[in-house]
Amino acid sequence: MFVQIRECYSDGMNADQVEDLLAGNTPTIITVNDDGDRVTVNMVEALSGLNERMDGQEIMLKACAQLIPAAVTLPDPRQQQRERVTERLTECRYG
Repeated sequence: MFVQIRECYSDGMNADQVEDLLAGNTPTIITVNDDGDRVTVNMVEALSGLNERMDGQEIMLKACAQLIPAAVTLPDPRQQQRERVTERLTECRYG
């Protein structure tokens, strides 16, 4: 069911459209009693918010994945310094 809801949002549906589509399958509004307090959760809205946050995470992870190869190829400043010293010593020695 969660996969179906996610696909509906991916297809561009809004919360009301998803609610209407899934109304016959499973109730999307759930009431929970916890310590005598009554809490109502609209699953479509909750999953819509979760879907948006997951999409944001996916974008962030893709951006990080693009940065990793670039970071690996960055030269080590100490290595560059060693190479410059070696070049200068070679120049001094061989003129």
